Amino acid sequence: MSERLRFPRHGEQAEPAFLALLGRLERESILLDSRFRVPGTDIRFGIDPLIGIIPVAGDIIGAAWSLRLLAIARQLGTEPALVRKMLLIIAVDFLLGLTPILGPLIDIFFRSNMRNLGLLLEAISRARAAAHAGPAAKDQ
Repeated sequence: MSERLRFPRHGEQAEPAFLALLGRLERESILLDSRFRVPGTDIRFGIDPLIGIIPVAGDIIGAAWSLRLLAIARQLGTEPALVRKMLLIIAVDFLLGLTPILGPLIDIFFRSNMRNLGLLLEAISRARAAAHAGPAAKDQ
């Protein structure tokens, strides 16, 4: 699917394709960053730090997967400024992940995919609120 969807307005039903892509993004972000829990702690991690154990190649694979998720976010109608911010988070995660031994540990706590998911959900919420406030603001 290469078409770009738009964020649903406040009170408007979201398109099934929009919801499906958003659900996929959420599932994959959780899998990459917080699917598992270290027993006896609140520390969560995903497969990203596990892949990152493989020097350089693991970090490239993790970044590629994150870029794929960014492409999904773009299909959801993400604004270019937010796409750039999300790309910066992926780049920082990639560079920090290259640090020998500490890279996978940094991945556990940085959670770039969950950060980007949060930014996207926040943008959707703001867009819906702005669309809801828009007509009322014009009447004043």
